[in-house]
Amino acid sequence: MSGSPRSLRNMRNTGQGTAFHELVVPGQNIGAIDGPLALHTFVSSSNCFLPAPPVTLAGSAPQSPEESEDLEPARLFYVHVTLEWTENTKSGRNSTRPKKMHEAKLVSTPVDVLSLSRIAFVPIALSAHAYNDLYIAGVASGPAMHIFWTGSPGGKGGAAVVRFDADWNIIVQKLRKASKKLDTISVVFNLDMMEGFKQRSKRIHSPDPYESELSYGTRVPNTANYTPVQIAVAGAIDEIKAAHSCKEHGTCFIDANLDHLEMNRFCLSMWGQAVIAGKCIAGDPPPKELLSSWTGSTSSQSMSKPRGRSGPYPSQSSAGSSSAAADTTNLILTTMVPVMAMMARNMASNVSTSVAVAPPPVPRSPVQASSPPPAIEDDLDVFMDAFRRAKNIPTALIDVAKGHLHGACFTPDILSEPSVTVE
Repeated sequence: MSGSPRSLRNMRNTGQGTAFHELVVPGQNIGAIDGPLALHTFVSSSNCFLPAPPVTLAGSAPQSPEESEDLEPARLFYVHVTLEWTENTKSGRNSTRPKKMHEAKLVSTPVDVLSLSRIAFVPIALSAHAYNDLYIAGVASGPAMHIFWTGSPGGKGGAAVVRFDADWNIIVQKLRKASKKLDTISVVFNLDMMEGFKQRSKRIHSPDPYESELSYGTRVPNTANYTPVQIAVAGAIDEIKAAHSCKEHGTCFIDANLDHLEMNRFCLSMWGQAVIAGKCIAGDPPPKELLSSWTGSTSSQSMSKPRGRSGPYPSQSSAGSSSAAADTTNLILTTMVPVMAMMARNMASNVSTSVAVAPPPVPRSPVQASSPPPAIEDDLDVFMDAFRRAKNIPTALIDVAKGHLHGACFTPDILSEPSVTVE
């Protein structure tokens, strides 16, 4: 041993003191200190209170002339961005057709394309049309963009499609090898294919500290909101699913013929209600009335449903329909007779009470009628058609009335004779 250990009382002892003593208390007029902590003692010759030397950063280190010549200045490119989309334009009165639209703009400032990644380049390119906040680049891929420049492989028609980072790295390598005179690149986006890259606005989350989500949430199940019957039906449905599970369809009832009858939520609800009503148990087949309603097979005779204008029994209703048509025809005829008589009286009174009126002046040129008058044999048909439109009578009934009037040789021109009376 080299002697007693040093301490605050005995500073001149040659032995090594505690670690705290050796690090904190400087030596006082002692000789050389042996031991592993000799290098860590604070002595006046260690210059521990001198300022530390300046730290040299990697970027601020002086470069040799050879290294400065290897670093090239950043190449800036003007980015010409074209947007394409499809619009439906009117091509006629009620028809539309798609039309290709496009719009081209330049990014406001030159871009250091070679130092950017694909994700960083997309919003810069879309900023030319102020769409950088509307669309966002995908982390793995997209949106697809066509990039070309003067002298690029394929030109504009065969421009490279950039979707992934690997595609972007190839474009950057080609731009590095391009001519130094190249200063503009063109980018084309198709907005019809960028719907999946739109930024969706998120609803602001404002939780209420006084309400619990489990108690007041609109989509969180709460047993307090259900009746005991509904809870019992839900338990019966779980038992039915466990007893009638199917690997192919989930839950099925398999009958004796091994036919699968798939169970949806409506069938399960009716089956569960039958279970809690005591009509069956979960492991047994459902009641027969439920099976009949699900399969559509009933023991009662199916009743025919009315179809068409005459219903399910056209043979029985044919006589009634013919009599109804005859009654309607008679009604039309009896209605037209007084109308024609009234028209005849009015025309006769107009003839008797008419006074001499100066004839109208003869026009210099004969006035031609806009359309020729109907033939005499067509007067009755024209009159009956006008009567049908005025009274809103079915065409079939008017045709029957026309047949009767033609059979009686009746024409409307006899109404102009005052001596004619219609009874």
